[in-house]
Amino acid sequence: MRRRRADTATATDEIQQQVSQMQLATQSAVDALGDITTIIARMNAITAAIAEAVQRQEAAAREITHNILVAATSAQSVSRDIGEVRTVAGLTGTSVDDVLSSSAALVRQSEHLEKETDTSVRMVRVR
Repeated sequence: MRRRRADTATATDEIQQQVSQMQLATQSAVDALGDITTIIARMNAITAAIAEAVQRQEAAAREITHNILVAATSAQSVSRDIGEVRTVAGLTGTSVDDVLSSSAALVRQSEHLEKETDTSVRMVRVR
């Protein structure tokens, strides 16, 4: 019986050691799960930061696209206005040519009229 008691005591000690080892292993697993939870929380924060940055980039890209469209529209308007100025300048040049031509004709007519007047005055004096 002593032998049985000794065997039982030994078995009980071994069981207690195994339970202690299991408790240590369980605590290690709990600690590891805590570390994993912390890592997952960090990853979630990083993912959220990346998502926010992507949204800001999308907003910036939309704004850039809008500004490019506005600039292109303005450039078209300026180009159209330059075309109109060119047309008006061409018409003005044509008008200036017409005025110069008319002025030259008027000078010729004036000179002719002056000659005719001089001739008429001379004829009247001679009589």
